[in-house]
Amino acid sequence: MTTTFSYKAPSQEEVQIFAASFAQRHSWVLDQLEPESAINNISATVHLRGLLTTSLLERSLNMFLHRHDVLGGITV
Repeated sequence: MTTTFSYKAPSQEEVQIFAASFAQRHSWVLDQLEPESAINNISATVHLRGLLTTSLLERSLNMFLHRHDVLGGITV
């Protein structure tokens, strides 16, 4: 099942650039030393309670994947 959604990329005027944090610089250095490594991967388990609308969860996860280029090519 493929879920589609609409996403409007921000214009150049809307984009703000901020300095990288210490953690981001640290991650970048590790990636330079050992590219394609899983050293910075963090696994987590999420426990959900109550009613779950699976179509909305799928849409949310796909939007997250779409907005993060490093995860390109992955679909839920």
